[in-house]
Amino acid sequence: MKTYPHTVWGWATSRDEERWSEAFETLAEAIADALAEAHPEDPIWVRSGYQPDPADAFDVDLMLEIAADYASDNWGEVFDVFPDLPAGAADMLQKMVDTWARNYVNCDAWIADGEPECVRP
Repeated sequence: MKTYPHTVWGWATSRDEERWSEAFETLAEAIADALAEAHPEDPIWVRSGYQPDPADAFDVDLMLEIAADYASDNWGEVFDVFPDLPAGAADMLQKMVDTWARNYVNCDAWIADGEPECVRP
């Protein structure tokens, strides 16, 4: 299983490119792909970035709020205090959801945060 944030590398033919290549596990893989894919006269820029933790997309407090709204809307006002959870239950659910997300949610996108470096002018 990946650890997060997960460091990756990408390439582009312009320092100011808005959309960089797919994510590569290593700088060497990014450069090799760039050399194979880019036009021979194009410059090649590389930069590091990270893949965010997919668990960050799942907020259990928000999920419980949605469940409460659903219960109230569909089952009546008596469910306005639904769900009434014991202490620690929301934290336990968050840990379960985090584990599920990290195992099953594929996050191919990455966020470039490293300084671009030119490897072929």
